[in-house]
Amino acid sequence: MKTIIVPTDFSPAAEHALQYAIYLAKQIGAGITPIHSYSLPYTAESFTSSLREIMQRNAEENMRDWVASKVPSHVPCQSKVSPYTLQDELHQLCKGQKDVWIVMGTKGAHDWVDQQIGTTASKVINTLDAPVFIVPEDTAIAFPITVALFATDGKPLNERTKEQWKEVQRVLNIHPIPVQISSPHAEQKSMAEPSEIETVWNDNVSKGIAEAQEHLGAQLTVAVHHKRGLLASLFHNSTTKKLAKDLRQPLLVLQD
Repeated sequence: MKTIIVPTDFSPAAEHALQYAIYLAKQIGAGITPIHSYSLPYTAESFTSSLREIMQRNAEENMRDWVASKVPSHVPCQSKVSPYTLQDELHQLCKGQKDVWIVMGTKGAHDWVDQQIGTTASKVINTLDAPVFIVPEDTAIAFPITVALFATDGKPLNERTKEQWKEVQRVLNIHPIPVQISSPHAEQKSMAEPSEIETVWNDNVSKGIAEAQEHLGAQLTVAVHHKRGLLASLFHNSTTKKLAKDLRQPLLVLQD
């Protein structure tokens, strides 16, 4: 059984991501793990010990109430609170695991840029070797997922990413539509797989993805995060600001 990890700060954006994760879990027969980080500030040892107890107690109470009020009883759920940073905790939960997906909420164009993308979300995307679903707070939840747009910059995928993408298709039982976002001023080579690729000509990657997403009626967009390359620029702050404004559907990020 797959486990869907849902980081939360108990905000409306996190609640929206939780609801998405619940529907996703229902579609694929998975369990969910809401997780909250209450990482401690650096301060005097005596104060830190007292503060740790207060923060842990509050975090546990908030998580217990949140799960009880938001998660249906029939959904397998095992929540967790942690004194470590969210990034460190996610690394531990995903380490050596192939059956872990992550669902993260975002807070809209301004809050997302100011509070999420520059910190938690971008770090998770850039460092974790696990599929990460990014769910904007204002997006409509549409299930079951039957059509997924696969956005490519034409670069071939490594074997690990190919297997991960095949697994996503198998588990979700989706119809993938490969779309290449290409600049009108530079011809790019298409990747070998899949063979039928629809090209969207746009100098702006995020706007090109949003255009294809709306045109093809996909409930999900999938993008591969190359460490260096066109799509990797999505996860630099300046381009992600545009992405936050342009995309209207959840985005699944695979690492390459």
